[in-house]
Amino acid sequence: MPAAALDALRQAYRAALADLIDPQDEAERLERAFQAVVAADDAGVLEPEAEGVSLGLFLRLAALDEADRRFPFADVGRRLALRGEHRSLLFQLPRAQGDAGRRDLLGQHRAWGEGAEARAASHPVRSAPRPKRSRPRVGLVSSDLRIHVVGAFADPLIDGAEAAGVELFCYSAYPGPADGFQQHAAARAAAFRHLPGAAPTALAQAIAADAPDILIEIGGSTNHNQLEAMAHRLAPLQASWLGYPHSVGLDTIDALVLDPHIAPTAPGLILERPLLMPTSWIAMSPGYFREDLPLAAKLPLDRKGVVTFGSAGSPYKYSAATLDAWARVLAAVPRSRFLFVRPEGGSATFRRNIAERFARRGVAPDRLDFAAVRNAHLPYYGEIDIALDTFPLTGGMTTCEALWMGAPVVTLAGKSVHERLSHSLLTNVGLADLSTETLEAFVARATALASEPERLRRWRAEGRRTIVEGPLGDLAQFAGDFFRLVTGALDAG
Repeated sequence: MPAAALDALRQAYRAALADLIDPQDEAERLERAFQAVVAADDAGVLEPEAEGVSLGLFLRLAALDEADRRFPFADVGRRLALRGEHRSLLFQLPRAQGDAGRRDLLGQHRAWGEGAEARAASHPVRSAPRPKRSRPRVGLVSSDLRIHVVGAFADPLIDGAEAAGVELFCYSAYPGPADGFQQHAAARAAAFRHLPGAAPTALAQAIAADAPDILIEIGGSTNHNQLEAMAHRLAPLQASWLGYPHSVGLDTIDALVLDPHIAPTAPGLILERPLLMPTSWIAMSPGYFREDLPLAAKLPLDRKGVVTFGSAGSPYKYSAATLDAWARVLAAVPRSRFLFVRPEGGSATFRRNIAERFARRGVAPDRLDFAAVRNAHLPYYGEIDIALDTFPLTGGMTTCEALWMGAPVVTLAGKSVHERLSHSLLTNVGLADLSTETLEAFVARATALASEPERLRRWRAEGRRTIVEGPLGDLAQFAGDFFRLVTGALDAG
């Protein structure tokens, strides 16, 4: 191919990937980007720096076989780590298969951590003296301390810090203006350091100047987070919680806040020391999980006469095993349907890939429905009787939302933290029997639940009260337990 044509392909995929940032006409943008990346990769002009976002694109469109062929799990993971692309390592979590995959995944994160620590060592920060304090100073680090899923779950800590006897400092590098949540947090916390667009070293220096006793990163590698700031030793105890369901990869993070249900079931699957909450590692803030969010008066089963399964989880979490299990459930429940509630549902490539996977189990395309929406998905739980979870990367916020909106969730729990998120949630709301341990059990449990309409009706009618009255709804207890846990770990050394 002439050099000019190759350059045109290169420019086309660059523009198409950059275009994905715009949420308007999202399905069309996904299609254009997918075709541009395929053409560029086939021509050998896809640049290494585009691997991570391209992998995410393929996963979002359920092009799983193509993703495996073009971006092999072990090879691409190592390259992403060595390039310092922690955000793209998130796409590796649903691709890790078996114990070997789990170990490789951990190694990829540690390889990233070693690079981050080396970069931090070349840009040291100066720590302020740490005086004796009457109350321990706890820092929360995340650019998602705003109207965001992280903010929704951090809210109980912000409201409960004073009663727990800690001095709470918040740190954010989010480049946008303060929103209502940030204003609320700034009013409740002892300090809110908003450093829009700050680089990791600058953020680390601001934290070091406050000399926290405990520093907890809660954003993982979502947009605008400067996770590398944690590669500096900024507090005697540094921990991770909430934002990333796996070991980040840094030796400078000492602990990972978990609970007995979400903790890994085999040794060596996390790098940090586990700190276990008594019941749940999260609580559901009423600021997001509102009582006034309307519930459908009747189940779809009662209105339509057939069971509707569904998912609003991001397709990057889909695995071949997930889609096969979902298809097996539909094949086992006559006339049942599956509703995909995702903006990717507007993509012809996504719909085709999904239909092909279900067809392998004899499920016709006309039993699959797609609602191509973003940030308007909650009402669609009124069209879902039973939510089916993704695995090995299971649902967090998605499972919480499904339960709150009246749809019980069936999950498959594995050994690692990211494989046990839904297991913890279901256990803490009294639905532990919907958490299974094998593929066969997952299919059997989902199939059996479809024949339990009274149970489905009962959860839709009473589920919210069950949540509010249980560990996920006791915000004051959660905050108190959390701060006792981390300050106790600090005292223990």
